[in-house]
Amino acid sequence: MSEPRRQRAWWRRRPAEAAAAGLAVVSLLAVAAVRISDSLPSAGSTRASAEVLTLGEELYQTSCAACHGSDGEGSSQPTIPAPPLDGSAHSWHHADSQIVGLIRQGGTKMPAIGAAWSDEQVEAVLTFVKSRWAPWQRERQPGTIGE
Repeated sequence: MSEPRRQRAWWRRRPAEAAAAGLAVVSLLAVAAVRISDSLPSAGSTRASAEVLTLGEELYQTSCAACHGSDGEGSSQPTIPAPPLDGSAHSWHHADSQIVGLIRQGGTKMPAIGAAWSDEQVEAVLTFVKSRWAPWQRERQPGTIGE
């Protein structure tokens, strides 16, 4: 008795259709990957334009440096207990929303420096400060807003 003849798999019988189906699946996966990567914040990179960084540095130097130091090293003055913002201390442990809140509303000892600033100005200062942090700090910072 002879064995029954096995039927070949559909993709072997219809190679053109199989290739088209495979191409469609790969295309859908590529589109999904691009959309997902575009929607995720890129905490490890500073994709700020030179204009944003320049504006942020100007605002920082005129409004923040007196207390936090011109390089973000923090104040050594006993009457101004401003923490470092250069990544050498805890500033990167705070979410962007908390930092923005401190800029806009102030804190226990910090005045509301940016109460009248536009969103672009606040974002520029935040971007400038974060540009001083190490990449691993930006990656691990909680609550990054749209970076």
